[in-house]
Amino acid sequence: MFVHIFASQTTYSWTLLNLLEGELDLEDHIFVFGLGRDHPMEYQYSPFMQEHIFYLKNPRNLIQILKLIFKSEWIYIHLLSYDPTLLFWFLNKQLLRKATWIVWGSDIYAFQKQYQSLRTRVYEWLRRQIIPVFPEIAAFVREDFELITSIYGSKARYIPILYPLPVSLKQLNNIVAPARSDDVIVMTGNSGDPTNNHLEIFGLLSHFGNENMKIVCPLAYGGTEEYRQLVISKGISTFGKNFVPWLEMKSKEEYAQQLAGVDIAIMNHKRQQGLGNILALLYLGKKVFLRPDTTSYAFMLRNNCMVYNTQDLKGMTFTDFSASMPKDDTVANVEKILQKEYTAGLWKELIKQHE
Repeated sequence: MFVHIFASQTTYSWTLLNLLEGELDLEDHIFVFGLGRDHPMEYQYSPFMQEHIFYLKNPRNLIQILKLIFKSEWIYIHLLSYDPTLLFWFLNKQLLRKATWIVWGSDIYAFQKQYQSLRTRVYEWLRRQIIPVFPEIAAFVREDFELITSIYGSKARYIPILYPLPVSLKQLNNIVAPARSDDVIVMTGNSGDPTNNHLEIFGLLSHFGNENMKIVCPLAYGGTEEYRQLVISKGISTFGKNFVPWLEMKSKEEYAQQLAGVDIAIMNHKRQQGLGNILALLYLGKKVFLRPDTTSYAFMLRNNCMVYNTQDLKGMTFTDFSASMPKDDTVANVEKILQKEYTAGLWKELIKQHE
């Protein structure tokens, strides 16, 4: 028995399960969704997958799930949750010796919270006992893995992995090009989470306030209502009617169409985040700005994908800012990364080595 443990359901986990069902024999695999907050949308699975999915929020499942975890041949932890489940892993470290930690990003950088409270100090102490036990760590951005080994002294083996994008290459290729706008459409961040550092982006763009520019800001999920309202208020006070928050959840196809209408995206996260959005935007030929001190920035440059430095925005003219992406190999290089065969091959290689 092989157990996959997820913090919660997201479009990425839903897309992954659909991919795995089409590529592997999953008869001996179960998928556990934990205590995290689910993405606010419905997830539909095949009858076969429904029989292999368990929800930890249902107390009746708890004993059965624990039995399966202890009996399992291998465990795949899809995001190491930053919550009381860390105590469970600490008390059962023997389980981690037959486990792969598949990092998402936020679970790497949780160490940045360690001095916020007594609770976060305890969590970080637990993580420092847990993380070195993993025999292997899977991440797509190798720089993320190297950061883990440097902070936690891990001797784990590195395994490259990539979650399939909720929007496929086929869907991106079938997008109908939107009518060209007189305004430069600038997308700020990818969610309502404060890690997007929206207010800093607004400050960096404020000197373009009189230019033909429209700011779109995805806020449909992530963060608190209080923070989203703060972003909206600041956006309107800085850019007036040229600030447009995206507040409604969209289907994959609708969201892809929205991305196609963007000219420039600014991802001001201080860590690897929004990788799916970044890759999709680059594939669509959009101009993307990233912080230069992030693993995402290093990864893109290492893979010959052209990205821009957010710190250059301060002294940049609007002409340079709004200039189209120069012709290079970025789109072709991103296409290689996003090929279904490539992504599926990484997952098959990971899982088959434990069977």
